[in-house]
Amino acid sequence: MDSPINISEYTQLLNNIKQRVQLAQKRAIFSASAEMLRMYWDIGGMLFHKQKEAGWGAKFLERISTDLKNDFPDIKGFSVRNCQFMIQFYKEYNQELTFTKPSVSQIGNTTETWRIQTRIHRQTELLLLGS
Repeated sequence: MDSPINISEYTQLLNNIKQRVQLAQKRAIFSASAEMLRMYWDIGGMLFHKQKEAGWGAKFLERISTDLKNDFPDIKGFSVRNCQFMIQFYKEYNQELTFTKPSVSQIGNTTETWRIQTRIHRQTELLLLGS
């Protein structure tokens, strides 16, 4: 025979499960966002270095933009403008951006951390909301 359910214990268990699901959802979003940032940064670096080494100009960005959009029709974000944003993102964060996940103790409320996070957020918005 089943024991009667203690409402308080049940509610606590349900809340714990909900919190765990929400934590997993947040971690998944963080991981996906971090990977997208890495991808944009890497692409920006590839475009930047090829332009610098080969002297390729705006026509190169137009062509690669078209080719990427054709090769990945379900992925938005490969417009010429976004390619330019990726290059800018790479150049601005070439020295100060690392893609290691900081521990909680490393995420302080310092002015520098806030400044970098704000700049990354603005750049990410430009890339993700771009054409």
